[in-house]
Amino acid sequence: MSLISIDAFGWIDALRRTTKLFQYLVLITSMTFTGVVSFLGSCGGALAAHRPTGEAVGLGMITAATMIAMVWRRLAPKGSVAVLPMEEAKAELNANAQVISK
Repeated sequence: MSLISIDAFGWIDALRRTTKLFQYLVLITSMTFTGVVSFLGSCGGALAAHRPTGEAVGLGMITAATMIAMVWRRLAPKGSVAVLPMEEAKAELNANAQVISK
């Protein structure tokens, strides 16, 4: 009797090698995770410090936009274009960010 092995996740590796779709999925997932976590951290911290709600939400939005732009610059496939305001570039240079890659 011969044993047959089936690779249940082989399609993921094939998708990664054959299409750019996998790159875009990684990009979108990374941008979403980064945006949500940075927004919640900044907004929650400002609210915990008893800042006005509008100010806390604005701070969270600015932080999320800056961090998402950082992810875009690192992971965007070649040929992709993003047009960003100059204030975002200044904010990114001054950002106290830790980059974790696995």
